[in-house]
Amino acid sequence: MRSADGKTNLASDIDYSLKNDDDILPDLAVGLISVDTLAQAQTVVDKIVAYEKNPPFAPAFYRNVSIASFFQCCRTDIPNPNGATNKGTDMRWIIETSELVRQELVDRGYTAQRIYDTNTDYAEGAVTDTTPRKYYDGTALPAALAPGTFTWNGSTTDVVNAINAGRFLVLHRDHGGTSGWGDPAFSTGNLGSLTNASNLPVIFSVNCASGQFDADPTESFVEQVLRQAGGGAVGVLGDTRNSPTIQNNALTRGFFDAVWPDTLPSYGGGGSIRRLGDILNYGKAYMVSEYGISNEKVKLEMAIWTTYGDPTMEMWTNDPYRIRSLFATAVVKQKLPNQWIVSYAQDDAVITALQDGLPIGRATVKNGEAVIDFLNAPVADLPIELSASAPDAVATPLFQGAKIYMPVTVQ
Repeated sequence: MRSADGKTNLASDIDYSLKNDDDILPDLAVGLISVDTLAQAQTVVDKIVAYEKNPPFAPAFYRNVSIASFFQCCRTDIPNPNGATNKGTDMRWIIETSELVRQELVDRGYTAQRIYDTNTDYAEGAVTDTTPRKYYDGTALPAALAPGTFTWNGSTTDVVNAINAGRFLVLHRDHGGTSGWGDPAFSTGNLGSLTNASNLPVIFSVNCASGQFDADPTESFVEQVLRQAGGGAVGVLGDTRNSPTIQNNALTRGFFDAVWPDTLPSYGGGGSIRRLGDILNYGKAYMVSEYGISNEKVKLEMAIWTTYGDPTMEMWTNDPYRIRSLFATAVVKQKLPNQWIVSYAQDDAVITALQDGLPIGRATVKNGEAVIDFLNAPVADLPIELSASAPDAVATPLFQGAKIYMPVTVQ
């Protein structure tokens, strides 16, 4: 628990990501596995391990995304020249953000399903025409969403069917609460309908408080969908308190730009980031670049947004069985007490050194070599093992002949 404003207690793990007490931007990626029992913990861990070691053998899974979102009808504060209320103008920027990230997915060849609905529940006056027509700023909706073209009837059933059919990513961008999503409605009471087994999506649950992990005895939507055996999700980005629309839209744009860098052409510019904790931190950094670190709503967002699951887990964005397999053999060219140089045939693969299953060093292969600096001196009586990983390829244990123990001498 910590305070963003010095007054309000918040459920947050942000302090674990900061090297210094006066830091604001996270230095480390952290995550939360919120469980009440050992059995629940085992379920979550088993789902994560299976997702990484034995990804779904279903090509369509890796090409399909669902975006559940909401057109908040309608603005009544912008009169037309003739005095009538401007018809069909969104009250928020939620659909506009959803369409921005959806277009990036479509441009990259994914099938991005729209599960959109609308109502006037939040309208601030009488709405005479409830047909969605325009974004908040008055820009016309895309042709595919124009009146008479799109049916704004996304439903709970649509969300359940989408997840059960297999989606590697699901975005919800709208309102929400501890029990789940506002529109389209999808809550803890619907999770029993999920039968997606090992076809586990990552969920970006961008709404209010659907990850509130301190509401005992109530278990939040995010907690339950992560814990669910036989389906649910493998990892979630979510928040623990009510959160502001504008900053949530910025986070959403940042999440997608982390994974697909062309989403925001004027920001970033690096390679794809697919570790969940790093996606969250990238989204936070982008939000700060847009609204400043002194903004009180930004400070709130920094505290309440977290990664549910393993922050180091990489989200699959392509079929690993189709893309490639990694070579299974590496050659240790040089062994020093605190460094190994490993020869490996695939540039840009990442070689990890492990002792007793724990990583002690990691390096990227460049020009056929990975220079691995150990974080700490290896334990003398434990073997050092190597594994290789690469984007959208299943990590592979590497064979290097007889097990190698420390201390070692230069060859």
